[in-house]
Amino acid sequence: MEFNRVIDFKEGKHDVITLGELVVDFISSGYLQKEGSRLMKDIDSFSRHFGGSPGNIAVNLRALGLNPRIIAGVGEDFLGDYLLDFLHQRGVNLQGITRVKKDRTSIVFVSKSMKNPSFLALRGSDKTLTHNEIQDKIVDEGKILHFTSWSLSHEPSRSTALRLLERAKEKGLKISFDPNFRGVLWEDPEEGRRLIKRILPLIDIIKPSYDDAYNLFGAGHERQDSPEEYMESFLKHGTGLVILTLGEEGLLAGNGKKVLRLPSYGKLVVDTTGAGDAFWSGMYASLLRGYPLEKALRHGSYLSAYKLRYTGGIAPLPSFEDIIKKEEG
Repeated sequence: MEFNRVIDFKEGKHDVITLGELVVDFISSGYLQKEGSRLMKDIDSFSRHFGGSPGNIAVNLRALGLNPRIIAGVGEDFLGDYLLDFLHQRGVNLQGITRVKKDRTSIVFVSKSMKNPSFLALRGSDKTLTHNEIQDKIVDEGKILHFTSWSLSHEPSRSTALRLLERAKEKGLKISFDPNFRGVLWEDPEEGRRLIKRILPLIDIIKPSYDDAYNLFGAGHERQDSPEEYMESFLKHGTGLVILTLGEEGLLAGNGKKVLRLPSYGKLVVDTTGAGDAFWSGMYASLLRGYPLEKALRHGSYLSAYKLRYTGGIAPLPSFEDIIKKEEG
């Protein structure tokens, strides 16, 4: 993928198909003084928010005028009702969402944070999604498949995700992956590292954070590699484009030929929850409108900075036209 070129996508009804976790986030009312989920015992109150990266991206894309689909599972409980109502009210199609009978809707307790939030995930329906023909039909009619490592961490959702990933590749969709790798989410973290490294050649675009890169390639090593070295590790495994996010230091993007560094546009930070999802959303909205890759990365960075001013994964987004004016101004 060249930074100065427009990316070609196959024809399809669905602009972006997001695959993975739909969760209810309970975000703390105040900030922790230090990172660490055990320190969350002192938090007195949490507020309920729609959550899960695939859901956040789908809601954002709908607000930006695109046509997303979600493949995910929620429980047959009041929290599942809440998630579905939230999506319906925002015009997101629910066709690919399964009501999982045997498991509760997944919830995540999150510390409100200006850097790296601590969290405790109580997982249920997000890891027990099974395959069905509706999912195949949605993939067949898509342009981009976006998925996260949550869907790979447990069976049967792992087999479902891998099957849909292979189908998407066969059908010519672009494949994007948000590794968001944390060992605590996996039954066997080492197996998770091996699995992710094995599928990297199938990935067109990957967006790890520096922590993700360390957790995948540096765990157990005496020293941490530089961002450039971690980027090279992803590229050597066959990924097409690597977008390595570095928090307040911005990001590095590399395609094996050139490395592009972009600063962070974030000036005011209230909560980092969902900032990465906003980046994906702005980038996708730009790419699918025919902007070259470098422009799309800048548009994504601007929308990520905008989201930082709000608590929770969803913010009242500006129009895409306003994003263009801000980035170009």
